Amino acid sequence: MKTRVKNLLTYAILYFLSVLLVVVITNNYYLAKDTDNLADVAYKIDEDLNSGITSRFDDISVETFSKSENTASDIKILSQGAQTARTVNGKNISVAIPRYENSQLIGYLRVTGHKTDTFFIKAIFVIFASFFYLLWIVQYFIKARRYQIYQEAIVAKIKAISRNPLEQSYIITEETDPITKELNRLGEKIQQRAESTKPKKENLYEFIELFNFPIFIYNGKGAIKRYNKAFAQDFSKSESIDMFSSDSDFLGFLVAKLVDPKASKQEFHFGYKKADYLVHLAPIPDLTNNILVSMEEVTSYKK
Repeated sequence: MKTRVKNLLTYAILYFLSVLLVVVITNNYYLAKDTDNLADVAYKIDEDLNSGITSRFDDISVETFSKSENTASDIKILSQGAQTARTVNGKNISVAIPRYENSQLIGYLRVTGHKTDTFFIKAIFVIFASFFYLLWIVQYFIKARRYQIYQEAIVAKIKAISRNPLEQSYIITEETDPITKELNRLGEKIQQRAESTKPKKENLYEFIELFNFPIFIYNGKGAIKRYNKAFAQDFSKSESIDMFSSDSDFLGFLVAKLVDPKASKQEFHFGYKKADYLVHLAPIPDLTNNILVSMEEVTSYKK
């Protein structure tokens, strides 16, 4: 989430810097265009003055300076050898040029006019830029939300597979990426395998109920998956082999078989029951990581 917000802020800053750059370029373009237009007017007026013709231009003021009048900043620049000097003041722009007669400097000419008003152009551009940015923001959050829903669907699918592999649930999404396809395919495979072992489990669970001595089944995680009625009567109902924590020898025997699940038998004494049991332990080939434990009481045989 932090990375997403950071990226969003980075994109926003870069976008607005780009907009600002375009605005500056637009402003400089129109300023340069106004400068060129005024320079053309200034050269036309200078030509008319040298020819004795009186020129009139609407919204343009004309000022002439003698060779010695060079205190103004723009005129001073011309006196130093520049061919044009521009001054921008508020909404007005002035362009000054040197005047020559017979290749001799005789004075200076300044023309002043109105700058092109670029406010409307820049406002339209900013409005459209903001609109497209907001549109991009909306699309960004829509995609982010879709991706979040997609992630939640994947997590829900994995949890569903872990919780009950017999119930196949597909990720319902418009995405057709390889992850979605493979995850749905994995769910199908797990369901098929679980269904193939289901009758074996049911038969085994029914089978252990036929015996009147304790029998239970535990898996590779130490969880007791099933026990018969005799086990529930002789011991307590539990879901973990930790229930034998008071019988450390027997618990150690069960834990050791998690690492090396081989068939074996051993006699154990349960002090709190004052009874001895001959324990038979055997892995169940058809049910991976499941071990069957039968406990036959032999206390009476020793007396």
